[in-house]
Amino acid sequence: MVTVFDVARLAGVSSATVSRALSGKPEVSPSTRARVLSAVEAIGYKPNFNAQALRLGRSRTVGLVVGDIRQGGYAALTSSLQESLAAIGCSMLMFDMQHQEERLSSFLDRTRSLGLAAIVIAMPHVMSAATRNKIRTLSETGLPTILQGQTLAGDRMFSVRVDDREMAAKAVGYLARAGRTPIGYLGRVSDSAIGQDRFQGYVAGIKANGLAFDPALVWDTGSGYRYAVGRQELARALDAGLRFRGVLAASDELALGAMSIALDRRKAVPEEMAFVGFGANPWAEYVRPSLTTVTTHPDEVGKVVAEIVGRSLDGKEGRRHYVLPGSLVVRESA
Repeated sequence: MVTVFDVARLAGVSSATVSRALSGKPEVSPSTRARVLSAVEAIGYKPNFNAQALRLGRSRTVGLVVGDIRQGGYAALTSSLQESLAAIGCSMLMFDMQHQEERLSSFLDRTRSLGLAAIVIAMPHVMSAATRNKIRTLSETGLPTILQGQTLAGDRMFSVRVDDREMAAKAVGYLARAGRTPIGYLGRVSDSAIGQDRFQGYVAGIKANGLAFDPALVWDTGSGYRYAVGRQELARALDAGLRFRGVLAASDELALGAMSIALDRRKAVPEEMAFVGFGANPWAEYVRPSLTTVTTHPDEVGKVVAEIVGRSLDGKEGRRHYVLPGSLVVRESA
């Protein structure tokens, strides 16, 4: 097994200098650091991050809180973040809140006792003032706290999100230009900050394309973003005789559920009724008709979050808030 002593011998420095160089300590000269890194690459040395953490008295375990791991978007984010954190020598603990804010509140109460290096909160919910204050308190006491999907005010807070509002407006514009009007919106979940952003983008897109806003074509899904809810809500709309030719759904799961009842009712997709989802789940490419979707780039989100974590652990300053571009992936459903 290659050790730090092997690197030191090859680079012609002490093992302590190797440790300082790999930890980014400023007292190591650029030429010495370059020599150490060259030796590391030449012999394939892999630093023992766990040992470093014990020696420095600092954990390298990151807590990830997700709203519901059964939703494809959160599963993709979890996988991406775990891989990106491993690349910087961090491990991850995942906590599934199952859309229950009290579970998040309880987790926040014991975060310090878990000895985490940072926490990432990926929940769509409109949080209570008490929960928001707990999150701010953690960040203000020095624990790197990163929100994924929404932003809270706070000098020490981090956030990473896709511009859901802009992307929803663009999806409406795409449907309008394709002649798939009127356009309904499926997924205005009242307690979801992300759902509300996407709904506001839908409204903006309707107005920007000179269409009339019809509240009858906005369907709340209070029980979340699941397939069954999408199917149920669109069935109600069809049974009520509502006229529409396009549907923007707040998640791929909602879109697929809605599309299933449209197909069962012998609606031609996309000729009579077109569907656009949110999330770019991998299966969206393989259902038939394949699903048009707004991608929220979970791989890129995972990399950015890991970059923030790594920088925070090294005591370095950097950007606090990131808004990543989304994109519309056009397939057969629209």
